[in-house]
Amino acid sequence: MLDRPYDGSQDHDLVLRVTERARRIHHIPQVLYHWRMIPGSAAGDEDAKPYAVTAGMRAVQDQLDRLGIPGTVSRQVDIGHYRVEREPDLTTPTSIILPTRGTSGRVWGSTRNFLVEAVRSVRENTRHEALEFVIVYDTDTPPEVLAELQTVPDVNLVLVHFAEPFNFSAKCNVGALHASGEVLLFLNDDVQAEADETIGHLIAPLREEGVGLTGPKLLFENGRIQHAGVAYGDGDISHMHYKVLDEGTHDPELRINREVTAVTGACVAIRSELFHEIGGFSEILPMNFNDIDFSLKVARTGRRIVWLADVVLWHFESITRVPHVHPWERDIMYKRWGNFRKKRDRYRSRLA
Repeated sequence: MLDRPYDGSQDHDLVLRVTERARRIHHIPQVLYHWRMIPGSAAGDEDAKPYAVTAGMRAVQDQLDRLGIPGTVSRQVDIGHYRVEREPDLTTPTSIILPTRGTSGRVWGSTRNFLVEAVRSVRENTRHEALEFVIVYDTDTPPEVLAELQTVPDVNLVLVHFAEPFNFSAKCNVGALHASGEVLLFLNDDVQAEADETIGHLIAPLREEGVGLTGPKLLFENGRIQHAGVAYGDGDISHMHYKVLDEGTHDPELRINREVTAVTGACVAIRSELFHEIGGFSEILPMNFNDIDFSLKVARTGRRIVWLADVVLWHFESITRVPHVHPWERDIMYKRWGNFRKKRDRYRSRLA
């Protein structure tokens, strides 16, 4: 039944209501329909029917209210979309797990210790009340780095010594075993928080039923995209919009929160209960694809994976780095999740 308050946006309201009843909605990856561009049509000028924009915002806000999702809706005029800003989660006990060797390097013309500055920037960009930082450090981590880390104000530290051969997945799993939070946030040590209320906004969608995993927008040192979601299919396992300049972009995919097939392990949040349900990170993948495998295990439970455009961190991984992927790593993914060379990523459309 269509309601009068949504005149001009009845179809939007209808689709939103359907999604509340049925999650088995299938995307057809083809362009099947074009709006006619005639005088007075919103297809040619979205301001031609301002009442429709207002009705659309009302439809989205009413859905948030029906579902009990604290948040507000606004209009992103330049890209013709609505923006949903969830109320940040500032109270759910959260463990931030950082695997590290305590290395230093140059960023923006000065030398820094990555771990110390990562912890400092995250702490300074959140008002979250119940955080702990679980530091999983190797034997060769410089003692002075751990000492400096303990001088960062208002940081609850848990130090975990990892003496085994390098295995990123194992370090994350060990960190999770020492974590007490209801939410686990895995974070590379070479990041810097940029967005206001980084933690609160990153974990907020996990309060929504059906959301299993969240990840942020990550930028290289030069402002280009490092992470905006990962695709599994279309011939490869690949970062979407990789190395696209973020500043000034009008691409809706880089401006709105959206579901993706996978997110990178450089920064990913999950509820602790779900992490243990799926068995954590697969230690047979010590370096590459462990995060993609992790995402696909979450998706297999029926939960959604959400990339958050408004949560932004710098990731100081070199933009010129070309990861060395072994054939056996691709073989593992092929055997576990199907042939990514032949299947189509579920969130990409065929344009022709």
